[in-house]
Amino acid sequence: ILNQTGKLQAKNVAEKLKNINFDNVFSSDLLRAKETAEIISLDRKLKVQTTQALRERRWGRLEGQSTEVIHTIEKLKSTFSVQKTLTNLIQKLKLMKK
Repeated sequence: ILNQTGKLQAKNVAEKLKNINFDNVFSSDLLRAKETAEIISLDRKLKVQTTQALRERRWGRLEGQSTEVIHTIEKLKSTFSVQKTLTNLIQKLKLMKK
């Protein structure tokens, strides 16, 4: 359920979209998203069509991080993966020498 800030934000979006014509409103089936869409489409008297396909994704520890941080983490993970592969390869080569 939206708090007062969320409701105000939805009303502000509705105001910004008032001069844009649209015939349909789609939303995630999650209550908060549906309520936001209903506020935005209230003056248009359009029924909000919900679907699971529009649900948000969960990003775990990356939730709320900038794309710069996410890209840096992905590069580090890739580097770590390469280092791990090389370490494993070196260990196998050492075993082969024996």
